Amino acid sequence: MKSTQKPSLSQRIAKYKRSPYYCDLELQLRFFRCHGLKMAIKNWYKIYGTKTHLHQRKLNNYLLKRSVRNIGSKLNGRNYKSFEMLYKDIESSLQPSCWKNGYLAYYDATLRIGASMSVSPRKFLYIHAGTRKGLLKLKLSQTVPTNCIRIPMNALPKPMQKLGSVHAENFLCFVHIGKF
Repeated sequence: MKSTQKPSLSQRIAKYKRSPYYCDLELQLRFFRCHGLKMAIKNWYKIYGTKTHLHQRKLNNYLLKRSVRNIGSKLNGRNYKSFEMLYKDIESSLQPSCWKNGYLAYYDATLRIGASMSVSPRKFLYIHAGTRKGLLKLKLSQTVPTNCIRIPMNALPKPMQKLGSVHAENFLCFVHIGKF
């Protein structure tokens, strides 16, 4: 007889850490770290600098190319010490062109460009549709606020805190689509 008990959060996270999704995110970030800022800005919306990432598939080529120009001019010569400041500048440069999938585009661009600058989210989990739905699916929305742009990592359960912000975001997106 099969058990109908759902896996615990710790079990789900352990499964995620053994999955190709965990490794793929690490490889994508390493790719952006190794290729530098100019390439990261030019290719923020692509997988390994080749084809458009599924997250940005709803944006047309004109908007994506315009976003590269906007980000390039906004970040020109600036040195960022925090993910939060980089996110704020990328959000303001993408806002006019990425209204269809705003928060996800802001996060993805900041994560990939930030990797090239050795800047990553640490204090906060950034919320967009996928992370919000993942929190709801795990029934964490009662204890974690989901009606905001970001939440402090220390508001999350300990197992998710141990994942770190980048992998907690990725994990929640895959929870949302039923992988974990």
